[in-house]
Amino acid sequence: MDTIREAVSEIRTFFYTIESPTNGIKYWKINLTYYNDSFYGAATCTNLNLHVGWADLKVQDDKSAAQIIINKIKENLY
Repeated sequence: MDTIREAVSEIRTFFYTIESPTNGIKYWKINLTYYNDSFYGAATCTNLNLHVGWADLKVQDDKSAAQIIINKIKENLY
C-alpha cells in the first residue's frame, strides 16, 4: 500500500500576504497537493513562527483548497 509521501507527485506552492491587526503584514507560503481524490494543504508563515499543519481539505479544486487554508490562517491571526 502506498503512503502519501510515495504517491504525491506534485506539491504546488503559493504565497499569500495578509495584514494582521496586531503584528503588521505577514507572508505565508501555502502548499497544496492532490492525493486520493482530495486536496491536502498546509501553510507556513515566512516571518513568524506560525504554521497550519497538513490536513485533508476534502475538496477537489485548488481554489476551494486555497480558500480553506487562507481561512485557517485568518483564524490564527484574529
